[in-house]
Amino acid sequence: MQAVAAYEIALTYVSRENSPRQWAATQNNLATTLSTLGEREAGRENLDKAAAAFDQALTVYTRDADPDDWASTLGNLGTVYWRLGQRENGIALLDKAVASFRAALAVQAAKKMPLEWAATENNLGIVLSEIGERQATTDSFRASIEAHRAALTEYRRKRVPLDWALSQVNLGAALFRLGEREKDVPTLEQAVAAYQAATEEMTRERTPAQWATIQNNLSSALESIGQINGDIATLQHAREAAEAALTVWTREHAPASWANGQLTLGNALQRLGARQEGNDALLEAIAAYEAALSEYPREKLPLDWASLKQNLGSVYATLGDRDTGIDYLRESASAYREASQIYTAAAAPIEFASIEHSLGNALSTWGDRANDKAVLEQAVAAYGAALTVRSKDSAPKDWAKTQFRLGAALSMLGKANGGPDEALQRSAAVYRAALEVQSRDSDPDAWAATQWGLGHVLLVLGDRTQDGEAFRQSATALEAALPFYDLATVPEDHAQLQNELGTAYYYLAGSANDPSLYQKAAAHEKALAVYVTLPDRSLWASVEGDLGNARMMQANASSDPDAMAKSVQAYEAALTVMSRDRDADEWLRNQANLASALSTLGYWRGDVALLKRSAGIYRSIQSVRTRDRAPEPWASTQASLANVLGMIGAKEPSPALFAEAVAVNRALADEVGRDRDPDRWASLQNEIGYQLTLAGRAENNVAKFEEAVPILREAIAVQKKIGSVPGVAFTEDSLCDVLTDLGAARKQKAMVEEAIGACEHALVIFSERKMDDLAAGSAKNLAEAKALLAELQ
Repeated sequence: MQAVAAYEIALTYVSRENSPRQWAATQNNLATTLSTLGEREAGRENLDKAAAAFDQALTVYTRDADPDDWASTLGNLGTVYWRLGQRENGIALLDKAVASFRAALAVQAAKKMPLEWAATENNLGIVLSEIGERQATTDSFRASIEAHRAALTEYRRKRVPLDWALSQVNLGAALFRLGEREKDVPTLEQAVAAYQAATEEMTRERTPAQWATIQNNLSSALESIGQINGDIATLQHAREAAEAALTVWTREHAPASWANGQLTLGNALQRLGARQEGNDALLEAIAAYEAALSEYPREKLPLDWASLKQNLGSVYATLGDRDTGIDYLRESASAYREASQIYTAAAAPIEFASIEHSLGNALSTWGDRANDKAVLEQAVAAYGAALTVRSKDSAPKDWAKTQFRLGAALSMLGKANGGPDEALQRSAAVYRAALEVQSRDSDPDAWAATQWGLGHVLLVLGDRTQDGEAFRQSATALEAALPFYDLATVPEDHAQLQNELGTAYYYLAGSANDPSLYQKAAAHEKALAVYVTLPDRSLWASVEGDLGNARMMQANASSDPDAMAKSVQAYEAALTVMSRDRDADEWLRNQANLASALSTLGYWRGDVALLKRSAGIYRSIQSVRTRDRAPEPWASTQASLANVLGMIGAKEPSPALFAEAVAVNRALADEVGRDRDPDRWASLQNEIGYQLTLAGRAENNVAKFEEAVPILREAIAVQKKIGSVPGVAFTEDSLCDVLTDLGAARKQKAMVEEAIGACEHALVIFSERKMDDLAAGSAKNLAEAKALLAELQ
């Protein structure tokens, strides 16, 4: 500070008017001193003053009159703008630095000042590389490489060995950034070669600090190569290089460098841990990043702090993918959100888009695992934010990658409990958009993954909406993806895809009423052939359940008892693995499906034993799926149980059975409610009346007939009120039946006459609607009632 004061005092004695060159030289010296002070400080006050002082000197130095001083001052001014630009997010000051350096180069080249010219080219290359880090394009990186290679034409190893080595380091840095952006291994290998060349002059013994820097940079380049080609050996070398740098950099003597070394070590450990089975390297990576954060406070070094937060988010995400809980994923999302507070879309669009994409990944895994729609909606928003930067024109591959992940998140959101169909429709549209960029030839893996995602969401959407075209498009997309998931290479993926394809064809066969499509649904069996070999039988059981669903659909479509028997076998096989306690939802679903298949098969074959098995399973389900805990599924199971009990009663009449059927239907009617759903309620009253009629016949109990009559009359009144014409006919037919029995028992003509009226009205409705089987039943009941009336008369 004393030097600054001395120069400022000197400027009070020297004026621009009287001694312009001396005044300019003093301004230049003042600026140089302020610049040196500013580089050592966190603030920018002295750097701003230095820029102002250099500008003052340039009001005297001109290109024509003082080319050397003018060029030197411009070079120094460029350095000040560079340092200022490093302390803010934009590139305006860095652009000013570039302009200053390029102006100086015009004179230095013309004046044949090779070393000065090379130094300026070197500085220009560094600034251009830093600009490239903040832009979406790679033009600045390429210009940086050209500048460093130009500098090396004058920085020759024999003449200026350390300058040559330093220029190699800077060239390596520019090549590294370009190769990392483009994921190009040859460019990254050029960076490694440049760093290794530099170590021939900058050895640990001669220049330990510079050697450590090169080792640190070398680690980054090797880490990127290992990340791209998946080579663990390369990643081990990256770790070793980072650890070598830290043998020189210590926190006590070089805290900033030590923190940078910890960052680089964390990166290498993260990539290595991602390819190893255990979590040790990943946990070491977290420790390294946390160590670096201790020297990178947000207030003083916001960009470095944000970069570390981004890296921590990535490590936690990897751990979260391996874990079954959501704690690591929550940590990942938190770290990404902190990073995005610094890396904004306006200030650092590339980093912002990358962070938002990664945040979306963590949130979508979290939301899917926890079945949390709110978290999945946050994931969708994060991908949307990334797409405000990533465009189809400027970054097509990154755009398509984010579109793919957005499609997956929307699919998860649509499948979540109560998820909207609109999310599934958006998912399909997003996948199709990604396929506009991805192609089977140029990007086969991404293309196949997107086809699979599209096929899957269309399958879910088709099941939701019963849209046959959705099933057809699903099968087409899944067929397209299948060749890229080879049985020998990725057997589990192959099996899962085969399973979904089989499901798509079964649904398509049913919706298109095309039995020939069932032959294509043999994909389920191909999936089972893989899953049966795995130690974890849960996937095998799940596919057996899907196979049971498919065979049931086939059986119902063709009224094929043999196909239904195979459906029963598939459900029984699945349930040998599924546990009521461990797999509650799957267990309940497959138990219900098994009961349904048994009831249909028992009805077709007239096998009461199968019907009784079905009823027993429904009863066991109701012991878990209680009315209070799950009213809607409980009601569905009650209806199925009542139906099976009715079929059993028709074969083996039993007072206890009829009593159970009446109780089941009454409980169900109570849940449905006369006011909430009068049509369903009246239909259930009809069932109750019919079961009471059957009970009265089985027990020869007239009281049961008398109990049934008012129930049926009330149901008819409700049905007439709501205009349920077919419902009225069904219930009037039941009323005709029971009144005939009661009239016969009581010898009352009035009851029989009411029965005849009910049957005649029901017969008209059934006949008008061409419901021939029901009309025939009513005609039979009518004939019996008329015969009874004649007898009574």
